[in-house]
Amino acid sequence: MWRPYQKVFLSHPRAVNMTYYSHLKHSLKLSAKFGRASVQAFVHAFVPCMFETSSTDAAKDLAEAVTRHQ
Repeated sequence: MWRPYQKVFLSHPRAVNMTYYSHLKHSLKLSAKFGRASVQAFVHAFVPCMFETSSTDAAKDLAEAVTRHQ
């Protein structure tokens, strides 16, 4: 019973040197950043003068956030 739990919930966080909860917190922060970037890109598609650099800024920020935890 314990092995399936470990495989599903713990193997990936351990592989990236994180605990389950630190991985959860990090992933939720990334999700929020992706969500914000998605909304900004959507608005920019219709109103090009808004959020002109937001996609590039978000890509840089997300790349930095991900590589910080490798």
